[in-house]
Amino acid sequence: GPRSDARCRLRLVYREIILIATCKTASWRDGCWEPSRTRATAVRSAGREWRSASSPIGGAARSATLRATMAAAVVLGLGHHACKVHWPTLERAGVRVALAVDIAAARPRISAFLSSPGRVQPDALLLLDEAPGSGSGSRTAHHGGEGCARGGDEYDVAETGTLYGPGGAVVRRTTLAAELDRVYRERAQEQAREREWDGRLAVGGGAGGAGASDCGMRVIVSSDGRAHLAHATAALSRGRTALLIDKPVSAPPSLATAEGAAAALVSDVDTIAAAAAATSSTVDVLVQRRYHEQYEWLCDDVLAPFVARWGVPLSSLAIEEADGRMTLPHEWTHATHSYATGHGKLLHSGYHMVDLARVICNAGGVRAPLRVAGVAATLGSDAVAAADDVDWRRLFGDDDGEALARAQAAVSAGGVVGLAALGELDVHAILEAVEGERLRATVTLALLHNSLSHRAAAATPADTYKGAGRVKRERVTARVGHLLAVDIERDDAFEAGVYRARVARNAALLGGPATQTETFRLRERGVGIDEHGAKKELIDDWLRRPGATKSTLASHAASVSVTAELYAAVERSTRRRRHSVATTEAAREEETAAAAAVAATATATGAAGSGPWTPTSMPKPASRAGAKGNAAAAAAGVPCQARRRASCTGDRLARRRASV
Repeated sequence: GPRSDARCRLRLVYREIILIATCKTASWRDGCWEPSRTRATAVRSAGREWRSASSPIGGAARSATLRATMAAAVVLGLGHHACKVHWPTLERAGVRVALAVDIAAARPRISAFLSSPGRVQPDALLLLDEAPGSGSGSRTAHHGGEGCARGGDEYDVAETGTLYGPGGAVVRRTTLAAELDRVYRERAQEQAREREWDGRLAVGGGAGGAGASDCGMRVIVSSDGRAHLAHATAALSRGRTALLIDKPVSAPPSLATAEGAAAALVSDVDTIAAAAAATSSTVDVLVQRRYHEQYEWLCDDVLAPFVARWGVPLSSLAIEEADGRMTLPHEWTHATHSYATGHGKLLHSGYHMVDLARVICNAGGVRAPLRVAGVAATLGSDAVAAADDVDWRRLFGDDDGEALARAQAAVSAGGVVGLAALGELDVHAILEAVEGERLRATVTLALLHNSLSHRAAAATPADTYKGAGRVKRERVTARVGHLLAVDIERDDAFEAGVYRARVARNAALLGGPATQTETFRLRERGVGIDEHGAKKELIDDWLRRPGATKSTLASHAASVSVTAELYAAVERSTRRRRHSVATTEAAREEETAAAAAVAATATATGAAGSGPWTPTSMPKPASRAGAKGNAAAAAAGVPCQARRRASCTGDRLARRRASV
């Protein structure tokens, strides 16, 4: 009818405005013409202003018409990064948000965000009720929305909530499933109309070319990590989808503390991959380190060409990442990147480093899978025990110190949080890349929350993760045998936001310069700090070519597998430690009871006239384990500690050969 024709004419006019403006400012990149992002952003901003202006035919009607021509997206979770990075990036790209989802507890914060000047509004906002059984403590993931899950060993994903339209008007009570069905159905209708008109405009009436709009519905999952699996599969099961999921891909509870929990990391990724394959969908993971300029330089400009030229692969890699998160006694259950869910540093920012290790190994010619050779982790319960010795009054003054001392006493007594359920603060790990019986390369990781911080106040900040005096320190050292060494270091305690790289070569053998230095400043790309700038670049890449970015789900399979193995090793180490303590205490109690029984017998015997007797005269039984194996070494005078080391090394080699 006339209204449909007018709508299509307006859509074509708007498309031509964008086409002319972007094509005139195109640039050559990666072998193809790419529109200038800056000019396209300006034109889209002008388009948004024009849509909101008054018009004889009605600004609201025209705005609705033109919004229907834009790519549509669903945003599941409006947390810190979604509001600061994801949403503004979608705005600049001219992508309308057909549906935004969070929980009702986040309404004041989300309302303040959406009411900020120039903010593009979503078509609909769904605020879900708290999940059943979650109580009042729905926790906020730093990357995601205000919960959608609850803590503990089990969690429920909220399903029912209130739908709000433009201006905050209540539309209806509904469910997440019903609203996803609606937006997918509307998007399918829009794409059908677009294909029809593209076919009419094509020369000879042929079908229009396939483009990014053919990828289906775009969905960003930035909710609580524990709800990622449910949200991702809910979107993928409804039709063809271009999915972008925040790190971590999944966050099962109690990873560091429950036996067998780590296996869920791998199975969750497999479930998401299977759901994507069933609907011909694509999944990309928002892990921005792959887009950091300094690491692109290391992999693409240094390691890969060097290994290709000389045929010598990477031999060792050391990564240290510390971000100085200072958690005070009353903050162990705080929502922002909480430890109370049974995981911590390794799944917070540590996953970036695990994934970076895999990427650098690939660039350095090491294709063998990484396996965990050893791990040591500091859990929350260890940190709480260590804090018992802290003089809080000396650090924070009498008033705050007294309050912190009381909070510390309550936490230590187990009255605030179950200490055994707290996740990890620090992880030190050794990984090895093994082919057959041969060790190809080693990787060492030092992932630290318990490191230098500039926090000086006892009051809890709004963001206990990045807003509590965090000092970022990062160091990567890559070595290629005797030929090459590369160091990349950032230390905000001395110079904030600067990565300095140093390259040293065996110039006497290889020729060329012996040393080289490079500096990478966070603001050189003009988009804020490096993490946010790289995130925006990744999201832009995903909008242009979903499923073909440098961070596809398939490319993260190896990194997720290593992370799961690390968590399994942490849990085993913790279990062995606790079992050892329990065994020692039981043995001590048994020894005490035996000594008491012997003393009682001796007393009775002495009373009968046989004289006094003490248990100290009893011969100590020799240890059964390893007694025969250590006899020869002991006779040769080998120290006990050296014997243990040799036995451990021999056992590891035997296990490796048995595996081969």
